[in-house]
Amino acid sequence: MAADRPGFRDWWLEIGSRYHVRANVGIDGQEYARFGTTFGNQIIVVDRDGQTTDEAAMITADRFSVREAFRLLEDLSREDVYGRVREASQQAGNGSTARNLRPGTAAGENPLLELMGLLLGDGFGAVQSPPTLPISSQQWLDWHHLALMKPEELTAAMNLVLEMERPELPTELTAMRLWAASLMLSTLDQLEMI
Repeated sequence: MAADRPGFRDWWLEIGSRYHVRANVGIDGQEYARFGTTFGNQIIVVDRDGQTTDEAAMITADRFSVREAFRLLEDLSREDVYGRVREASQQAGNGSTARNLRPGTAAGENPLLELMGLLLGDGFGAVQSPPTLPISSQQWLDWHHLALMKPEELTAAMNLVLEMERPELPTELTAMRLWAASLMLSTLDQLEMI
């Protein structure tokens, strides 16, 4: 997923137009050889506080060791993210930190997709599904890919599922997470991605 890879260039342009990409650091696969794999990894840091306006300010590296990556990202890891989000919320005057992480609901954005991410995400990019209705990492990645690249298609399929199943929206958090997981899996099934 390196930003300079031709296969990911369009994807990174889309992400950069919606979010502030802070870092994209490649870790050499040899770092993991003792664990039985030599697949390289990427450490990606993305803020939801606006677009990527200065690609030169993005921290990038390729084939770094874990130690080198740690040193490169150390200052970024010490930022007061909570304070920055709180300050943005106070400046907006509405008291909602979630609304200020990304510019308001512009045309083409769907608050239901945002709700799904808040209910099922772990806050670090991974899925945190209810134990009774597990969502695989691949399903989570497919969902996010559709939300970013084909939001209209995803929304249409989600609306179709909601119209067919007519599930009631619960008010208790655990039940809401189960509702969101069911809606996500039914929508992926509708799109024949399961």
